[in-house]
Amino acid sequence: MIDQIFDVNDIEWDENEHGKTKTIIGKDLFKKNRLRLFVLKPNEIFISHDHDFTQCLYFYSGEGKIKIDDVITVVYPGITAIVLPNQFHELENTSEENMEILVFESEDQYSKESPYVDF
Repeated sequence: MIDQIFDVNDIEWDENEHGKTKTIIGKDLFKKNRLRLFVLKPNEIFISHDHDFTQCLYFYSGEGKIKIDDVITVVYPGITAIVLPNQFHELENTSEENMEILVFESEDQYSKESPYVDF
């Protein structure tokens, strides 16, 4: 049985060369969706990469830049970015504090009727 109410602070961090991640909701609950917390350290860059799923990134602390394909956008708390499958993207924390990002990932096909994305 999966706990329906839990303290995110009880979930352990995974650390790698890109920073820290914490999977809040993973494949133990949804087959194709995940909710993760990502922390990028001050002045660090999460190098350009792509993957075969959609990401919705909500920036809630720190400031920096996101590059999606060849477009660079300044990000700060309150900004949300959508990265579609196979789009190259890179994050840079340009601040002196951690950049914290809540990331929803989905392997489901996105809607071509979405008002958020110009197909």
